[in-house]
Amino acid sequence: MSNNNFDFRNFSLKNFYKDGYTLDCTCMVSETDKIRLRNLLQIDKKEEILFLRDTSFWSERNQGCIITNQGFYIIPDNDHPNDIYFFPWAKIKEVKADSGNFIFCLTNDRDIVIEKKNFFKYDPVENGLSKLAEYFTNIAQSIEEVDVFQLCENKQYEEALKIVDEQIQRTDDCVAHYNKGLILCHLVTDEEDDEKAEKLADKYLDEAISEFDTAIEIEKKSNDGVPEIIYLKRGEAKGLYGRTQEARKDFILAYNSQDKDIQEAAKGNLDYMEKEAEESGFFENYRDLPYINRKFIMPIKDQKIGGCVAEGINTFRMSNLPNVKFPIGHPISGELYIGHPYNSKLYFPYENSEEIFFLDKIHELCYLLQCLGAEQISITSIKGKNVTEMNKSTLDTKGDANIKLLSGDLNYNKDASSIDETSSHQERTMKWLFDPTSRPFVPNELIWYAEQPQWQRLANSRLNGNMLEYHENVSTADTKFVSKHEQETIKASAKYLWTKLNGSSNSKVDSDLKENIETLWRVDVKFRSVKELTGENTEVKQLTQQSERSNQLTDNEQQYLDSIREFLEDNAEITPRERKMLDRIRTSLNISEGRAKELEELLTPKLTEDEQEYLDMYREYKEDGAISEKARRRLDKFAMALGISEERIKEIEAI
Repeated sequence: MSNNNFDFRNFSLKNFYKDGYTLDCTCMVSETDKIRLRNLLQIDKKEEILFLRDTSFWSERNQGCIITNQGFYIIPDNDHPNDIYFFPWAKIKEVKADSGNFIFCLTNDRDIVIEKKNFFKYDPVENGLSKLAEYFTNIAQSIEEVDVFQLCENKQYEEALKIVDEQIQRTDDCVAHYNKGLILCHLVTDEEDDEKAEKLADKYLDEAISEFDTAIEIEKKSNDGVPEIIYLKRGEAKGLYGRTQEARKDFILAYNSQDKDIQEAAKGNLDYMEKEAEESGFFENYRDLPYINRKFIMPIKDQKIGGCVAEGINTFRMSNLPNVKFPIGHPISGELYIGHPYNSKLYFPYENSEEIFFLDKIHELCYLLQCLGAEQISITSIKGKNVTEMNKSTLDTKGDANIKLLSGDLNYNKDASSIDETSSHQERTMKWLFDPTSRPFVPNELIWYAEQPQWQRLANSRLNGNMLEYHENVSTADTKFVSKHEQETIKASAKYLWTKLNGSSNSKVDSDLKENIETLWRVDVKFRSVKELTGENTEVKQLTQQSERSNQLTDNEQQYLDSIREFLEDNAEITPRERKMLDRIRTSLNISEGRAKELEELLTPKLTEDEQEYLDMYREYKEDGAISEKARRRLDKFAMALGISEERIKEIEAI
C-alpha cells in the first residue's frame, strides 16, 4: 500500500506512440477487459486498471503488461499463467531505457529487465523509450510507500494486516508473506499483559509461522536462496510458541548469514534456546526420544554450525552435545554417528556401524550361551569377513577396545580353557571351550535378548528341558537398521553437511557411506547336561559362603571386624600405620593372621585390575567434592572402555 501523490486521472501513454495509438496497446481499457483482468490477476476493485498491452497471439488478454495505480503486472508467457510478476510503484527507485528495453531499478537493489515488446508492438515516437522511462520514474518517485511497521508501532495492526493482505492478493511474493508474519509476531510481543499475550500467541503465532513458511518456499524456488533473516524471524516465532528444537534449527540456518547483525542475533537466540532445552532436560534425556527421531547425529565445531541443518540428521555444537556415550577418541566434529538400536545411550560412527552391531549381537549371544551352560561354542564364517578380520577391521578403524563389551562380559565364565582357530579354503572357525559348573540362567544385563524370539525360545528350552546342542546363523543383514530409502536420504544430507563444512564431500561419502558386503556366520554350541550342573554360580557361592561365615563370628572376631570397619570409614584403604595398630588388636584378640585376612575380605571386596583402575580415577575426581557433569561423562566413557557395567560401577563407587 502506498500514498499516491500522483494524479492517476491524468495518466496517459498516448503521447509515446506514433499517431497517438498503436494496435494492441490500450490506454482506455474496456470494462469487459477489466473484468477479465481482475479475475486473472485477482486485482481488487479499488485498484484502477490504466493500461493494457496484450502480447497474446489470439488477443486473449492473458499475456503482456498491465499498469494500475498500484504498479505493473507482467505476464511473460500465457503457457505459464502462474508466472506473474508485480512491481509496485513504491518499490521502484528509477526506470531506465537501455538497448531497446526497460530496466526497473527496485528499492531492494535488484534490477529487472522488461522487454520493450511489453509496451510497444511497433516503434515508439523519437526517443520514446527514454521519455517513457522518465515518465515512469517521475510517477514512482512521487509515491511514498506506507510503512506497515510504523503502523505496528502505533498499534494499528488491523490496518497493517489489511495492507499486506492486499499485497499478497496482488502478488504472491516473499516480502508480503514475510511482512505479514512479522506483523502477527508484533501483535503478540507488543502486548504487555502476559495473560493477553498468551491468548494472542495461541491465536496468531501458528499463522505467523505459516506465513514465514510460505515466504521461505517462494524464495527456495528462486536462484537467490532464502534470506537468513526469514529463518531468524521464524525461529523467534517458534521460540515464542514453545517449539524449542524447531526454533534451534532455524537459528542455526540464520547463523549462516554474512550480515553480522543477523549472525549475532542468531547466535544469541541459539544460545538461549539451547539453555532452555538444557533446563527442560532435552539434552539429558535425549536418548528417551523415539529411535527414528534421534537415530543420526553429527557434532560440529561451534564456529562452523551456521547453516548445518539437513533432513534426517540432528546437528549439535561440540560444546553442547546430548548426554550419550561415544567410543574412545570420539566425538569428532563432522563425523556422522548412528545410535545403537537397543541401547539408547550408545552412538557409533556410521562407517562400519553395521559390523559393530553385528559383533555386539554375536558377543551377547555367546555370553547368553555361556550362562546357559555351554561347554563348547564354535563360530564358522560362511560368507563375507571371517571372525578375525571382522574384529580387527572394526577395532582398528575406530581404535575402540570396548566395542566387543557392549552387551556383556565375554570373560564371565572363568573356566574357559582355550580359544582355537581352524581354517580351510572355504571357511574359518573359531572355537571356545568351557568348563561350566553352575545351573543355567539368563543374565539381566542383555540388550538384544528382548528383541530376539529365537533366543528366548532357546533359553526356555534350556531352562525347562535339557537341550544339548544349538545352531544359529547370524547375518549382518539382521543388524541392518537403515533402509535403502533412508540411506539415500542420509547420504544426500551428509554430503550436504560435509560440503558445507569442508567445501568437498566426495572422499567422505566414498569412505563413510559405502555399501557393506553381507557377512554370515554360523554359531554352533554344545551344552553340558543340566544333570551335571547342580552347583551354584561361583561368584554367588563365594558370597554365600562369606555371608554364612560372617553370621558365625566369635565375640573376638566381631570386635576385630568392627575395628577394621572403623579404620575404613575415613579411608578407602588401610594405611601402614593403621595396619600396625590392627596387628596389635588382632594379637590381643588371639586371632590368627589367616583368619584376620578372611575377616578383612568381608569388608574389602575384591576388584579386578580394571575395576581398581576405575576406582582410582573416581577417587581423583571425588577429591574435589561432588562429581561434576563433565567428570561424570568422562568416568562413563572410561567405564565403557573398561567394560564395566552400570550396576558394577555403583558397587565400586559405594566402596
